[in-house]
Amino acid sequence: MKLLYVVGALLVLVLNNARGQVIDRDNILHELVIEGEGFRSPLDFDWIPGNVERIIICEKRGLIHLAVNGVLQSKPFLDIQNKVMSDSGRGLMACLIDVDFKKQPYLYVSYTDSRISDNPNGPQTGIVSRFKVNAQITGASGEVVIAGKSTTGKNGCGGKESIGKKDIICNDANMHNHGGLTMNPQGELFVGLGDGADPPVFDDLPIRAVDLDWTVGKVLCIQRNGNACKGNPFQKGNDFKSNRAKVWNSGLRNPFRVNWDPVLKIPLIAHVGFASFESIFAGTKGKNFGWPCLEGPKTNIKANKYDECKDIAKGKTKAGGGSLWDYDHDLGTSVTGVARLSSNKWPNSLKNMIAVCDYTKSWIKLIKTNKNGIQGKPEDLMSDVLGPVQLKQGPDGHLYYISIIAQKIFRIRYQLDKSRPVVSRVSPPQKATNVETTVRVGITFSKKIKTNSINAKNIKLQQSNNKKVVNAKLDWEAGTNTVYVEPRSPLNKNAPYVILVSGIVDTQGRKMRGSFKSPFKTGEGFSLYISDLKFQKATNGIKAPVLRDKQQFQPAQNVIPPLSLRGETYRKGLGTVAESVVTVKLPAGCKRFQSYVGVDDFRRNFDSGEMIFTVEGKGKKGTERLYRNNEVVTKTDPALYIDVDVSGFETVSFISGKTKKGGAASAVGTWGDAQFRCGSYDKAEPKVVKITPASSVGVNQEIIVLFSEPMEIQSTIEATTLHLPVESGGYGYDLGVQIEFNNKQTFMTVKPSMPLNFDTEYVLSIGKGATDLSGNSLKSNTEKKIRTRKEGTSGQKIGLTELKAKNVKPPRNFSKGAKDTVELQPNVAVDYLVPGNCGSFSFDMSAKQGGQNMRLSVSADGKVLCGSGPVNAGQTKRVKCDVLGQNDVTLRLTGNGGVAVLSNAEFNCAQGARLPRCEFGKLPNKFVVGQRICYSATCYDFKGNQIPKNKMLFLTQLVHCQKDCHFHEEQTVENATGGCYKAPDHGDYYYLEFQVFADDGKNTGMAARQVRPETAAVTVTTMPPGAVVGVDSLSGPSPLRSIVLVKARFTINASKRSGNRQFKFWDDNKKQPADRELLFNKPGPRKYNAVYK
Repeated sequence: MKLLYVVGALLVLVLNNARGQVIDRDNILHELVIEGEGFRSPLDFDWIPGNVERIIICEKRGLIHLAVNGVLQSKPFLDIQNKVMSDSGRGLMACLIDVDFKKQPYLYVSYTDSRISDNPNGPQTGIVSRFKVNAQITGASGEVVIAGKSTTGKNGCGGKESIGKKDIICNDANMHNHGGLTMNPQGELFVGLGDGADPPVFDDLPIRAVDLDWTVGKVLCIQRNGNACKGNPFQKGNDFKSNRAKVWNSGLRNPFRVNWDPVLKIPLIAHVGFASFESIFAGTKGKNFGWPCLEGPKTNIKANKYDECKDIAKGKTKAGGGSLWDYDHDLGTSVTGVARLSSNKWPNSLKNMIAVCDYTKSWIKLIKTNKNGIQGKPEDLMSDVLGPVQLKQGPDGHLYYISIIAQKIFRIRYQLDKSRPVVSRVSPPQKATNVETTVRVGITFSKKIKTNSINAKNIKLQQSNNKKVVNAKLDWEAGTNTVYVEPRSPLNKNAPYVILVSGIVDTQGRKMRGSFKSPFKTGEGFSLYISDLKFQKATNGIKAPVLRDKQQFQPAQNVIPPLSLRGETYRKGLGTVAESVVTVKLPAGCKRFQSYVGVDDFRRNFDSGEMIFTVEGKGKKGTERLYRNNEVVTKTDPALYIDVDVSGFETVSFISGKTKKGGAASAVGTWGDAQFRCGSYDKAEPKVVKITPASSVGVNQEIIVLFSEPMEIQSTIEATTLHLPVESGGYGYDLGVQIEFNNKQTFMTVKPSMPLNFDTEYVLSIGKGATDLSGNSLKSNTEKKIRTRKEGTSGQKIGLTELKAKNVKPPRNFSKGAKDTVELQPNVAVDYLVPGNCGSFSFDMSAKQGGQNMRLSVSADGKVLCGSGPVNAGQTKRVKCDVLGQNDVTLRLTGNGGVAVLSNAEFNCAQGARLPRCEFGKLPNKFVVGQRICYSATCYDFKGNQIPKNKMLFLTQLVHCQKDCHFHEEQTVENATGGCYKAPDHGDYYYLEFQVFADDGKNTGMAARQVRPETAAVTVTTMPPGAVVGVDSLSGPSPLRSIVLVKARFTINASKRSGNRQFKFWDDNKKQPADRELLFNKPGPRKYNAVYK
């Protein structure tokens, strides 16, 4: 789970929530759980039962991913893209893990299938099926269709009764196909199916929703094998196969989400309506909700022609009612989630409320209900959550949702906060210099505050020299708890100012203590937003005009969305539809243009639409192209950043273009924070001045980075990583870090999220994506090698008499004496197991009973480590040996007669030396894919007694690395002294770690050995350079280098288009396609070149 924390002078401020999200209630925390680079239209998610850290995420196109501890695994959990028809409103719409996963390890999916393969936009059919999850919980296979076994031809099902009675899911139209999936504690599966009809047309398709012989427009209740649930409302006798027997609810248009309610013990249905209402239905057994005759509480007059609707109107057929909440389209137009807050993690004021989310209005609200429906009015929980499409209460009792726009999974939880509000961050930071005269001052608070305390008395921007208050507008951004102070005119050049804050009160009535002030000084630079300038030309790809500071909207939905790119909202900018051209006169003194561009989040369809953004300058020498993106951008691509020199031109044009793929509605473009930078603004590139410490770093120690000037926090965090290098190039094992800044934002503290290993080299990397407050990138990528200190070998003393003597020869010459001593007679040898990581062994040796010339040596592996020298009767010598790195030592005594007595004999060892210790047998130095690797270990308690196999456990972990490393638990072996494991073809670079655990009855010890693979270095280049290429899950502009395993199958690929050029061939084999599969039988470097023309 990637949670980044930024510390200002007073408080930890959680970033990583998408900007603009508004928490509408007190004591609610909003946390990012999974951020999926490469997600496309994620629609649903679920947990492996009993493990909140394992989440599956299902994409509309037919890919299912697994995330472990917030880390997305590189290889898909399941890929059925070739089976899924995902155009328009179709696709893989829902997925679910069996509630009895230990006994029934199944994954269930509901999707429109591609059996009618040459008819993408025409009639199709659907499937509900199950897959078996493997024992390692890394994937699923073996599809078993449990609903929708039959299909039809290109003409679809229509209203033919003979077709409808089959086990068939008819998706005649490309909307309202498959809905939600849920399961009750008894393992019965509830399946939501839309009516499969064209929304505005009332032909013979919508009425199928009230006909019990059709599966469409229903919620079905089926068993794991697809048979009807016992006790279904229309199931009779031994009939468990007919469609009628499977129906639980009927009369539904689009039951998009179905979630089990542990309070009412029935499914809750989030029902997408038609022209008037969205509904939350209680899925009472046998209920007919009346669609198309009824829409929520209202009669649908367009359906009066149907005889079935006439019977409902006359009361002959019972239908309608059963709604917990119907809301009209002024509030929202697409209900996409419903979940009961039933856990004890919620306070009494919230417990058992029902959470509801709406996709088009991007809110999550709470309702209280009884058997008659909603009580009172809905309450706001969160706003601007960017297209939520599923809500679920997790195994931990908190509320989770997935955003199809931000392409992330978030958690919402309650945490009581009794602290007083404080200022946690200011922008510009304290004592900043060369601040632009057009600065918008931001003051971020630690929590929600009462808006009536946001006033000119409590928040001021003041000139320092004359204490004159600046005339400014105050804006409150609830999502980030930030007040913005926006001067109504530019500030004075080269002048000192101070931000003053006092009297702020939170929503619980707690008042901030004292006052806060933060000084800064302006320079001579300023910024001008393009949306504030006069347009010399503004054309759009549709009749609607280019919009300033907002995006194109759909009047029917009454939605005016903000400018938004991948969940980041922009207060200023341009909303365009390609082909669009906006031209402005370049203001005097302006030298650079900066903007974020991309396909706006409001664009619904992820599967089409490709845009090209261009900046052109026109001057006395004609028109010059200043910027154009090399690769087309789609809804799934991150925002692009433009920073170009515009000095010397008279006008500048901003052009939003598109390819032939998709119409104008597919090419909704945003120019976010589009602005000219003018005057003598800050152009200096920031530098990393110092990183400390670099050596002898403690395993829990923080790393300090000093910058030459204040840094922009978010970009610097994103550019900072701490890696453990892996062999043969590339970085692996991204440790995850917590990052803190001081109030001047020049001083960054990096703290690893987990303890580092002893005596290990890491690399701290800060990329050029880190920018200062003026947007200037770091002068160069910075990499610093960080080496941790060696593990301590002292601190825990273990007496020799506590240990078991081994291999005593001859036994009669060895005995334990009185008071923790050991007595040895000449010509004896005795072995001891060194108890853990020990630095030294020391003892006092004396000779008794007339012993002469007695000499004791301590050796290991045939090498003498130390000796006593001659000791005669009546003498005592103190001896100390260095035993660092030794596993066993041998004590050998020579001499003439008598007895040698060892007293105060002890090992000085690292902490933990009394834990059981294990020694692995022989393991290979390297492995290849498919190799069978056998392992074994012998374990001892600290005294040297061997631990029996029934007290031992082996764990094999696959450590998968590409950009990051994460663990897959592959095999567990109990009650054995070893086992064998076959190295799989996992994809991407990985290595193996074998762990053994031993229990001596008091403590558990562990040892681990890693085995690295034989590898080959693959470099993919292009001609011309710069095209996007990939090696398995790793992708980026060429040249791209990756490490692959010997005897592993992998793919290299080149994008089919790069700018205006098309992929033509690979240099080494002109017949190979852009995507090609390879396998290497030997290690060594390989290079492949793709040619574009």
